[in-house]
Amino acid sequence: MGVPRKPAPAMLFAGCLYSKKDCLLKGKDILIKEFGPLCLESGEFDWASDYYAEELGAPVKRKFLFFDRLIGPGEIADIKLKTNKMEKMLSDKGKRTINIDPGYLTLHNVMLASTKNYAHRMYLKKRIYGEVTLVYSSKENLYKPHLFTYRDFAEKQTVGLFLKARQILKRKLPALEYLEKGLE
Repeated sequence: MGVPRKPAPAMLFAGCLYSKKDCLLKGKDILIKEFGPLCLESGEFDWASDYYAEELGAPVKRKFLFFDRLIGPGEIADIKLKTNKMEKMLSDKGKRTINIDPGYLTLHNVMLASTKNYAHRMYLKKRIYGEVTLVYSSKENLYKPHLFTYRDFAEKQTVGLFLKARQILKRKLPALEYLEKGLE
């Protein structure tokens, strides 16, 4: 019989979509006030879809922000509700100016929080769902996408960024029992 254990801490991140730099900067400031300083920030990527262009403006850009403070994985649903409030607060005339997708990174996977249910998502709590977006392969030393992984998360530059964040997380984690047993 398995014995329930406390989960290892995870690295909180936010994937931000926006078209105007000042909207990103306002969102980033609010995120840092709420979740603390950053330990890693991506460059700006072009987002490969026009799905949000009508709402956010065009061209849509993507930036990832990784937070220094580690979280318990069970916190992600509450964090998603907070980022939804932030998006609403930063809206202009009923349209979002920034889309903030929170998630967390562990040594094993990258998980996103969502308000939308779908075949590959599991209910967490408070009307929030979780989706394993990338899975770490120790054999290949990389995160691998799933069938439903968003295209920009599967791109080489994004996977490389998450590998860099994984190294930061690995240095931050205490020597946990399951790591010592080689289950990383």
